[in-house]
Amino acid sequence: MRSGGVRARLSDQALQAVRTTVRLIRRSEREDEDPRACSDAQLSALELLFRQIPAQDLQAVIRRHRLECFLQRDPLTARLMPELMAMIRFHARQETLAALALVSLLREIGTLFEQAGIPLLIFKGIPLALQTTGLLSSRGSGDVDMLVHPRQLVAAVELLEAAGFARSPGQFPQRLESLSGRYGRWAYKELPLTRSGPAGIQRLDLHWALSNVRGPLPGFEEAWERRETLRTQGLRIGTLCRVHAFEHACFHAAVDQWNSLRHLIDIDRLASLLPESSLAALSGRAAVQCSCAVTFDLSGSQRLLIVAKGAAARREPLFLAPISTRTRSAVQQARLSQALPTSREAIPWSLRQWWSNVWRQATLSPDWRDWLRVFCFSVIWPGAFSDPVTGQDRDWRGLLQARFTRLVQRFRRT
Repeated sequence: MRSGGVRARLSDQALQAVRTTVRLIRRSEREDEDPRACSDAQLSALELLFRQIPAQDLQAVIRRHRLECFLQRDPLTARLMPELMAMIRFHARQETLAALALVSLLREIGTLFEQAGIPLLIFKGIPLALQTTGLLSSRGSGDVDMLVHPRQLVAAVELLEAAGFARSPGQFPQRLESLSGRYGRWAYKELPLTRSGPAGIQRLDLHWALSNVRGPLPGFEEAWERRETLRTQGLRIGTLCRVHAFEHACFHAAVDQWNSLRHLIDIDRLASLLPESSLAALSGRAAVQCSCAVTFDLSGSQRLLIVAKGAAARREPLFLAPISTRTRSAVQQARLSQALPTSREAIPWSLRQWWSNVWRQATLSPDWRDWLRVFCFSVIWPGAFSDPVTGQDRDWRGLLQARFTRLVQRFRRT
């Protein structure tokens, strides 16, 4: 273990081998490219490479990036990693069962909100799996991400709490209409709720905005107006249209520093479903451009390279068009982030690291209000208004004491 409590990185050789497998599978999935991903000679060379990599290193990469559901569907995986197929199939089956269990929860939530007359969109998770593959379990399981109009947030929370969901202490102010509650709603985007039952713990993320960086992304009204309705197993789900889902996937990946291969696969799949005109219209946005560059580095899709090069690709031939310093830096950062042993690996805190994170997120938007929001969120996290033990709201004095204590602890660790 390295100093500061950060564990050793994933094996570079194993990570590159898995990235190559993802690239080949995605190349074979895209309808506009030759389904023969590579020659027999290239496959033989890959088999030799995989035999030289310890199985536990490959397993660590696959588990870290949650690729079991993606890998287990393609015969290439069995050819390159035969000794890992039992593990991959086991975890893919667990993810599939968990995803199927979410269907009944989505049906319950949809009925509750429809009866209450509260417009609701479900995004990521099952809707995204249906949009990109037609299979509700293709992305595995996870939380249920819900989006409501900001003016309906209080009513939505009351409705969910009446259904047995609860807010966790230390996550957000309890009184949503108080000064601290209003601050939290301005500075943040979501409120986590959980419920225990026979099937285990059910988790919801109730959003009133798609991201803290709100300027470039649609608000609820626009998302609702352009929503897509999906139907499966007697379930009707309102979700983001494909363009908005692609925008959100790009921003979500950028905020997380492109640390998840699974999220990049989502971007690649969504891009393959959109017309080139829609992609070109989004190419001027920093997060979209950088995320497309990072995803091209993984999947090799030429459609993404056109977006990554932006206006330069429209002025001259694609292979001659330069890639910006910013997008090149994003690709380098992504490689580093993907090698961390967990997607949320703790990096030792420092003032420089803190400011770098604030600056990186703020510059995803040209809107000064987003810059202010990101800065305020980083200085005064809304969860700091809630006591993590009692769940009671703190006043401003209690908040400042807690933040000062936290800051002192951080400086002592550094």
